[in-house]
Formats: sequence, structure tokens, C-alpha cells
Amino acid sequence: NFKVQRKLLELNMAKTKKQRSRQKYNYSKNRKRQWKKSKKKAKIGNKSIEAAWDERKSVSQNLREMGLSHDVNKTIPLPKTRDIMPKVYQLKDEEMETDSPLKKSKKRKKLHVMNQLEMEANTPQEGTPRLSSEMVRYCTYMMDKHGED
Repeated sequence: NFKVQRKLLELNMAKTKKQRSRQKYNYSKNRKRQWKKSKKKAKIGNKSIEAAWDERKSVSQNLREMGLSHDVNKTIPLPKTRDIMPKVYQLKDEEMETDSPLKKSKKRKKLHVMNQLEMEANTPQEGTPRLSSEMVRYCTYMMDKHGED
């Protein structure tokens, strides 16, 4: 009996308290409201992206069609060691070249979105004060009254 209890204790030690306790249904959550919220269209800050967005496609597919990157690490990969040190890996690369097929690049359909984003980024923006308008008014009043002292 002691050995069985010891074995059960060892099995439970690997689990967290949350995992050991049985999950219970939460009656206070409104599942219908949660489901509706999950089905809502996501708000996108940019109008050009929002206009070209296709609900039936995934985020990565939509961004790829627009010429934008979903994962920067895949778009701009870090250089591999074999590229930095070509002499050491030269023999291995020659063997690998015969086996590796070339990937075909897909055509991007919605390049106007990328061009529009570039134009928006290149337009100069006027600097807005970091203080509230009331604070700016108060500061100018005090400067008029007391000078720059």
C-alpha cells in the first residue's frame, strides 16, 4: 500500500497544481459573446491595408500578396556560418548544390498597397507638440508675462 501511494505521489510531482486539479466549467463566462467577439473583423490601423484585406485568407497570405513581411526572420535571414567561412564548407556546398531545387517566387497581386505605404512613410510630417494645448497656452502666457527667465 505504501509503495502504491509513493508511486502516485511521484506521478503527481511532475505536474503543476493546475494540471493536477480537474478543470471545471466556468458558468460566469458568456460563451456566445466570446464566440461573436472572436468572429469580429480585426481592426487594422491603415486604410489601404484594410481595403485590400481578404477575410478568407490567413494573415501571412494577405501580407505576402501585398508585398509586406509577416515574419522578418524569414524575409531577411541571418547569414549562415558557411556563407561567412566559405573555405571550410566549400566541399559540403558543392555536394549540396546538386540536391537543392530552386524555389519559384510567387507574383504579388496587391503591390499598390506596398507603394502607398512607402509614399505615406516618405511624406514629411509636421511636428506636433508633446504637451497638451492647454499646457502650451499656459507656458506661452507665462513666457509673455515673465520673459524667458
